[in-house]
Amino acid sequence: VVIKYGGHAMSDASAALCFAQDMVLLQRLGVNPVVVHGGGPQIGNMLERLSIPSSFIDGLRVTDAATVEVAEMVLCGSINK
Repeated sequence: VVIKYGGHAMSDASAALCFAQDMVLLQRLGVNPVVVHGGGPQIGNMLERLSIPSSFIDGLRVTDAATVEVAEMVLCGSINK
């Protein structure tokens, strides 16, 4: 089972606790969850700080080369440390 742990949930301590409890429950039930993360709000904040425009189509970020570079910087430097 693959579960996305999104950027908005990451910034909410109560949601983080519930998420952790749910992961433990799944493991106890014999399910081995694979957690992938979002980070959209953090990426958006960094794009804004760097004055790089960001756009969305149907709720999905349009990702050009500059956005990919910023996403990698944020996800590898902040989210995954």
